[in-house]
Amino acid sequence: MEINYGNRRTETPDFVTSDSLIEVKERLFESGSGTEDQKARAAMESVLDCQYVVVGTKLPADVHIAWEGREELIGVLVS
Repeated sequence: MEINYGNRRTETPDFVTSDSLIEVKERLFESGSGTEDQKARAAMESVLDCQYVVVGTKLPADVHIAWEGREELIGVLVS
């Protein structure tokens, strides 16, 4: 799955399930091709029928799980 976030740039989520897109972000690397914040917002706007879950660094998301609490991801996926 690829998500377009402008000017022919795309992002591929780390994991995709039937109802979730999951990104694991230990550290953020900003580049000339777009910020992680832009990518997260584009993902949320593109997939309205899925929840956008970020594990790690705080980004725009339907569900954010701090890295220290990453075991909570299992609860998010089975609920």
